[in-house]
Amino acid sequence: MNKKLIIYLILIVVLVVAAFLVFQKQLLTFKENKVSFNNQSTISQDQSSESEKTEKREEQNIKEQNIDTKKEEKVEEDIQEEEAFTMDEIAKHNSEESCWTIIRGEVYDLTDWISQHPGGPDKILSICGKDGTEAFIQKHGGKEKPEETLKKFKIGIFEAQ
Repeated sequence: MNKKLIIYLILIVVLVVAAFLVFQKQLLTFKENKVSFNNQSTISQDQSSESEKTEKREEQNIKEQNIDTKKEEKVEEDIQEEEAFTMDEIAKHNSEESCWTIIRGEVYDLTDWISQHPGGPDKILSICGKDGTEAFIQKHGGKEKPEETLKKFKIGIFEAQ
């Protein structure tokens, strides 16, 4: 009986090995077919007409030109939309109720900033209705945070008469 058991075990091992080899061969064939299919796909993609590629490039160029044109138009609009103020107009806004100042040729309405200024309201009130460039640069020149804060209050540009 031991001989029969050994023979059965050997047969089972042979069948398992054979099945494994068949499976491995099918897997290899599948991979080869997949590679072949991918290569054919790539070849057919590469064979797309030159005119289609040229068309796509032209469309992209047109899109980029449109974006550039829109940016230029926006800059022009921003420049045109900026209101210009004279010294006479700015001088009228020299109080806590309405505080305008000029800093580097740009006009700022600092009315809402007076009570928030970390250095106290008197620092802002001292430049209301006049050119505050020197005072601003002396205290904040080159510092990023004050420059960013100032931008929020811009209302126009100074127009010298």
